[in-house]
Amino acid sequence: MSELKNVMDSMEQQAVTALMARVMYLRWCEHKGFEPRPYPYADAGSTDYAHTAIEYLGYDDDAIEALRERVGQ
Repeated sequence: MSELKNVMDSMEQQAVTALMARVMYLRWCEHKGFEPRPYPYADAGSTDYAHTAIEYLGYDDDAIEALRERVGQ
């Protein structure tokens, strides 16, 4: 059962990282005045920064909900 939990945790972390990357990408587009590409696109830099943020800062259920709201999920 522990292995299944590890897989589920990893999948959740990947999903949260993708949401965070999308939010970072949208913020960058707003800052630069660019029209963002359609969901679920996020550039490599945003994805890398999101991974680092999630790895070191973590997340909780409220953060997941806020990210989902921001990207329209």
